Amino acid sequence: ESCNQLMDTFNFVVTVLDTTSTDLRCRKTFPRILDLDPPRVRDNVNNHAIIMTSCSDNLVITPSYSNTNINDTVRTYFCSDVLLDYPINVYFWSNGQVIGSCMSLATPIDPDGICSAGKAGILGYIETESGKLVPEVNVNLLGSNMPAYATVNDGMYMFPGMETGGTYDVRPVRDNKPLEGVSTLDLILMQRHVLGLSKLTTPYDLIAADVNHDDRVTASDIVQLRKLILGITDKFPENTSWRLVDKGYEFPDASNPFAEPFREVYHIDELNSRMRIDWIGVKIGDVNASYSPNVNDNTQRRSAGFNLLVDDRTLASGMDVVPVIASADIMMTGLQTSMEIRGLDKVTLRPGAIDLSDANYSFRNGVLTISWNNTSGATIRSGETLFEILAENGAGSRLSDIMSITEERIASEFYTGNMNADRLGLRINVQPTEAFELLGSKPNPWENQTAIHFSIPAKGEVSLTVRDVTGRMVYSAKERFDAGHNSFPVTKDMISGHGLLLYEVKFADEVKVGKMINIK
Repeated sequence: ESCNQLMDTFNFVVTVLDTTSTDLRCRKTFPRILDLDPPRVRDNVNNHAIIMTSCSDNLVITPSYSNTNINDTVRTYFCSDVLLDYPINVYFWSNGQVIGSCMSLATPIDPDGICSAGKAGILGYIETESGKLVPEVNVNLLGSNMPAYATVNDGMYMFPGMETGGTYDVRPVRDNKPLEGVSTLDLILMQRHVLGLSKLTTPYDLIAADVNHDDRVTASDIVQLRKLILGITDKFPENTSWRLVDKGYEFPDASNPFAEPFREVYHIDELNSRMRIDWIGVKIGDVNASYSPNVNDNTQRRSAGFNLLVDDRTLASGMDVVPVIASADIMMTGLQTSMEIRGLDKVTLRPGAIDLSDANYSFRNGVLTISWNNTSGATIRSGETLFEILAENGAGSRLSDIMSITEERIASEFYTGNMNADRLGLRINVQPTEAFELLGSKPNPWENQTAIHFSIPAKGEVSLTVRDVTGRMVYSAKERFDAGHNSFPVTKDMISGHGLLLYEVKFADEVKVGKMINIK
């Protein structure tokens, strides 16, 4: 620019830097049904793929739906697919190889009503707040003559096409398996909420904590949930095991979901098109969202992080006192366990290092169930007496023969000061022997659970192999044990065989063989 007829010229260098790294991502699509014969839509993989590359990479990247076929690039959806969620895997190819992948969804839509033809259907998904799909929900379509639709593992329900113009109410219900997802850790979290130490943060957590269905979270909810855990009750007296909330409902006050009745029934004044109505499933009592629909998966068995120690001996006549000792130093906020104690008329507990009361345990049908927690945490020292078992009329019974952990109803676990759950074990200390001994399986025959007992003279690794009568291996396990009496628990969910089973227990170079019968 000139100024007073003078002009200055400046030379400078502009350097352009590419700071972008290669980024491969997916996006969800909503393919729109077209008026074809038959009505359909083609969803190209390019609609899902987001590809950003840097200049320096100089890559040519091609997306595909397949990790084996680069030309698999199209999915076709029809009227029957409208409003359903289809998982999409996108694979990114370069120079003939897959260099990355991502996952998304395709949800076909029909906004133009091409698929309706005078009829409309209702469908949806039921999942927890964390996205776990919920089976066994009976979805009722009130106002129609159709039976309830029971969801399975995909959490989906679907009512077929109906004449438009009808008035309906969609009402999902599930009221079974009340113990699923429930543990003493939930009691700890509920108690901390009631005391104001750590608040439950989502409306669904608060609904889960309202065990007695009075639109509040109080000590009464804690009492009812503990009775369920202890087996004193087998259901929630004033509540269903699940509450189902319309996913589209917005709470006026997320910190108080009970401020107004939230939507558990969806009302349709006039059905004119296919509708999708999703629901959030809330497992009552499960405030830490630990519910899983796959609770019987054969996951690897963890070693116990803490053991209840009992010295083996023969019970005396009348009332005998059995101390239960801590295996390690630990800060503990709670524990729960079910312990089978066979052949005794009565069992009561006396507190020791943990402040057990009558409300913390039950003894029914030969099973002692304990659910204890301390919000502030209890400092436990190794060798301390945690509590005492007062056993009546067990004269002549040897503890190693009548006591064992059973996880048929609840998992045996304890909770640390930071609210982590770990496996709780029972170890009956038998006087060390100079030899490796197999003590048999108890009970035998068995239906749901047994334990294979053995004694080893020194600490070391022990392996278990279970075979059916054809010699086929149906279960195996390996773990390190301390010297003395130990056991491998075996449940019906761990093995794939029944009838007569042969098992081998190996310690060092020695193998012992036993037999048991699973009568499931």
